[in-house]
This record gives sequence, C-alpha cells and structure tokens, in this order.
Amino acid sequence: MKILMFFFCFSLLSAGYHLEDISDILDIKVETIELLKESDIKTTDQFLLENQTSRMRVDFSKKFKLSLEKVQYWTSLCDLMRINGIGPTTAMLFYQVNIRSISKLKKAEIKELLPKLEEANKIYKFTPFIPDEGQIQSWKERAERVDVVLK
Repeated sequence: MKILMFFFCFSLLSAGYHLEDISDILDIKVETIELLKESDIKTTDQFLLENQTSRMRVDFSKKFKLSLEKVQYWTSLCDLMRINGIGPTTAMLFYQVNIRSISKLKKAEIKELLPKLEEANKIYKFTPFIPDEGQIQSWKERAERVDVVLK
C-alpha cells in the first residue's frame, strides 16, 4: 500500500530540496538528517510523503523522537516549497501568517495576505523583500496546478 501511495504521490511532487541543503534554514540537526537518510528520506518531497496525514506525522515523530510540533512545521514548509518559486524562507514567512499548506494558499485573499506578510517579516526578518501582489498571484496560480497531498 505504501509503495503504491509513493508512486501515485511521487508524480504529483516536484524534485524538492535536499534536506541536507536546507537543514540550517529549517533548524534540522545533523543527527536528525543522518537518521532520516538511513530511512531513505533525503528530500523535502520524501519527507512530505512520509507525513501526509495526521496519523503519519504522529508515528513519524515517535519513530524519530522528534516533537510533533516540529514535524508538523517541517511538513507544512515542505508542502509549500512544492510551488515553483517558494523556497524555505518564503515558506517560513507564509507559515507565520497561517498559510501552512498549498490548500490554504489556494484560498488566501491576496489583499488580506500582503499586510500580514509585511508585519510578520518585520518581526521575523525572513527575507529582505516581501513578495508583491503579482508574485503571490503567480504562486496561487501554480498552486492550482498542484495536487493536494496533505490531509
């Protein structure tokens, strides 16, 4: 069953980021990266496939001795980073304004989202430039073409 789910979902995902390359940004410890590699979880897409449902996230957190909060956070970021042009820092910015999945991005009202992004970035200083209305619209359009993976 898991193998079938993997092949079905793999076609829905981008190539993803190597977790090792973004571990500093996402605050993933080297030891955790090594444990994930041993389980053949090396990319954001592989991480997302292992954590699609609430139950899977709970089991994953227990298996790897990680806080459920951290697993949920990383899963949200991995989902958002499937959109071409959304990298780790932009995903973290979206997370802070409660856009924690592609589904939520699809539903977001740009005019309401922009001031929230500006305020969050003043506090967290994720990026030197806030995405503008056109960029967010482009990401929303791309999100419409990406299948929902998180449940």
